[in-house]
Amino acid sequence: MSERKRQRLDEDARRLDLCAADLRELSAAIGTCAFRAPSDHVSVPLQRSCAASKTPRPAAGRPASRSLYSVVSSSAYAAKTYAQSRQETWAEALQRLAAELDAPRAQKEAAGRCERLRRRFEALSDAVRLCQDKLRRAGDELALQDRVESQLAHEEAAGEQQMQTREQRVAEREVELQALREERAADEAGSADAEQEQEHEQEDAGDDTEEEEEEQAAEQELRVERAELREVLALRAEEKRDIQAAIESLQRKRVRR
Repeated sequence: MSERKRQRLDEDARRLDLCAADLRELSAAIGTCAFRAPSDHVSVPLQRSCAASKTPRPAAGRPASRSLYSVVSSSAYAAKTYAQSRQETWAEALQRLAAELDAPRAQKEAAGRCERLRRRFEALSDAVRLCQDKLRRAGDELALQDRVESQLAHEEAAGEQQMQTREQRVAEREVELQALREERAADEAGSADAEQEQEHEQEDAGDDTEEEEEEQAAEQELRVERAELREVLALRAEEKRDIQAAIESLQRKRVRR
């Protein structure tokens, strides 16, 4: 449910409560009011009766008789007018409306409508909370997947950099070893005759031994570095497989949800 619909529902419920309160106040006010017309008196013409036409003229000493128009209250005149017009006045309409509003059936229907609106609002609120929880869980899963992928990319870049460094060192050692071999071959080919070789055998014995030791040490170090490089590559491959398996597991969980 969108925020606009929920606000509209809240506004309708609040407006319904205000209307119900206004109607109750209006009903109470109508029930306590007595609608009266003004108390001014008006002259209403009355018909002359037969008895009045036959009455003798009064004596000279008595006052003159009253006119044919009698002074009556406005309420009597309003009652006569209503009897002639047969129309409903605003006071009677308000009284009828108040009676309808005060009817138990109308109150029950209004209470039922309010209860249905309240249950609908609670159901919609629960649905909104459920959608918010699902959205928050999906956001957490996406953030975790992004962090795992970023960490994997960083580790891959670091592993590649380390592998390049080790390969460069191995290449340098191979160049040094090749130079030593070439130098040794040149020394062996440079001896022209056997005498010089015999003379220089004792002198070069120590040098040859040192060169052989250096060559063996270089070869040993190269083998060690190659073994370490293979171990590092194996570890990186295993870590990559583990991280890929974790990502696939997260994706499967997300698809199931």
